[in-house]
Parts: sequence; structure tokens; C-alpha cells
Amino acid sequence: GTVLSLSDYTQRDLVDLADPAFRTEVMPMPVDSELLQPDPAAVVPRRIGFAGRIDDPRKNIGLLIEAMDLLKQSGQSVTAMLIGGTPTDQILAAVQKRGLADDVEFVPHVPSAELPGLLQTLDVFVLPSYQEGLCIAALEAMACGIPVVSTRCGGPEEFVIPGQTGLLVDFDAAAMAQGIQSIMGDEALRQSLAAGAREIIENRYTRSRAESLLAAALHSTYPHLNVFQGTPS
Repeated sequence: GTVLSLSDYTQRDLVDLADPAFRTEVMPMPVDSELLQPDPAAVVPRRIGFAGRIDDPRKNIGLLIEAMDLLKQSGQSVTAMLIGGTPTDQILAAVQKRGLADDVEFVPHVPSAELPGLLQTLDVFVLPSYQEGLCIAALEAMACGIPVVSTRCGGPEEFVIPGQTGLLVDFDAAAMAQGIQSIMGDEALRQSLAAGAREIIENRYTRSRAESLLAAALHSTYPHLNVFQGTPS
């Protein structure tokens, strides 16, 4: 049979764990590009954001908070909206310690229909994770035309393309702060990255493309069956 991986990064890991003959193909995770649409009028200037399991240590939210602190210390006006779950005591303490309580908004999990309205307000989506197999939240932000600043954490490295859809940085708060500011402080660059982010979603992460790849894998695995090609019969 064929194992369908959601990212090139996951595919490489599967091959490394198995052997070179392991049969796997990439079927990029589709996002709802009809629901998730850009709305430039909704953008709140200098608002950064994140969506995901805030309480998961792998998300490394402390790095985002540290980068935000550096921006504030350098005289930059910046706010943050962190969507998803309940912040841990450690995260809340870090926010308080740096005097950012009035600048950071925590939003609990929201229904899918409400997510676009939140993502559309972001100037930059920030992904500080230690490791990501893909990161659907970043793709959803890009579908809304939001540039992404991400650590080099695996899956996102195939769609966060420096100079095209966002920026990649090391696990360093100063580098992350600099990346965020370079986008927030250059409207022409931000518009270019926003357009590139939406374009890569439309070209690679649509539902129709995922359905086509799935149908091809089914047909290849079961050629003797009348497996549908592209759309169900």
C-alpha cells in the first residue's frame, strides 16, 4: 500500500524510520480556503498572533513572549493575541514579569467559523515551536493572507519561504523580534508576503488537490477496483 504523509518533513521521518523501499507520498493537509479569506481592512497594525495549544511545551510560547519583550524594550508598539487553550501559570508569570499583561490577549479555543475573524486581524503570525510535523494553524493564517515568522521546526519550513511567504529564524528571541519587526515595519514587504502566503495555499493546500492525490493513491493501491478518480462516482 501507500502511506500518505501530510508534509515532506513527516515523509522523510517515516522513510528514515523504515527503509528506502518504504512507499510513501505527500498529500498536503488541505485548509478551507473558502472560509479562510484575506481581509486587509481587518488587520490591526503591529498585532502579532499565534493559534494552537498554548499549554503544550512544544509550542515554546515563552520564546514568543521574550521576543515581544525585546520589541517593547526597543520602543516598538506591539500587541499579541494568543488563541487556543488555557495559558499555564508559567506563561502567565512570564507575561507579568515582563510587564506585558496589558499587551497580551489570551483567547480560548473558538469554533472554526469564528477563527477567520481573529486571524484576519493579525499583522504577523508567529510560530515559536520546537517541533512541528506540519502546523495547520500557520497554514490557516496564510490562507487569510497573514505572513508567518517561524522557527526552523520541521514541517513549516516547506511553506514558510523566506522572502515569499514569511521568514524563518533560529531559536533566538532577538532573531525572532528582528524578523517580526522587519515585516511590521515595511508595508510593501508585508503586502508582498501576504500575497505569497495566500498564493501558496491556493496552489498547494486546497481540498481539491488533496482529493485528487488521495484518489490517485487509492487507484494505484487497488488498480483492480473501480476506485474513483478525482470525484466519487
